[in-house]
Amino acid sequence: MKVLKHNFLAETLNRPTREKRAAEAEAIKQGAIARVGRHADPGWKVRAMLAVRRIALVMAIFTADDVWDFMGDDTCPGDPRAMGAVLQKMAKKGVCGSTGTSRKSIRKSRQRGYVTVWRSLIYGGTS
Repeated sequence: MKVLKHNFLAETLNRPTREKRAAEAEAIKQGAIARVGRHADPGWKVRAMLAVRRIALVMAIFTADDVWDFMGDDTCPGDPRAMGAVLQKMAKKGVCGSTGTSRKSIRKSRQRGYVTVWRSLIYGGTS
């Protein structure tokens, strides 16, 4: 009778590192954000960028939920994930930056999924 031996060590050594897998996942995520941003309605993107700027002026810390609340019924006519592209663009413009943390969304459509917590870089209030 032939005994098959599984070479776990070889399989483990050939597996991409945790860091490499994380980098690949991040690249896929950034590609998806860029794609939905490119396809979002240009007028909506301008309104969303203005909303992010206004929120950042009055809130030291905020999430996309705060921006959506400010925009009211002005929902993205395509993919609501375009808000991520808008927030990243505003971060590149120096309006806000990620805190590196997240919290659960209060929006029903997000079903309590996690959203990035942003720090205003232009906050004009006191806290």
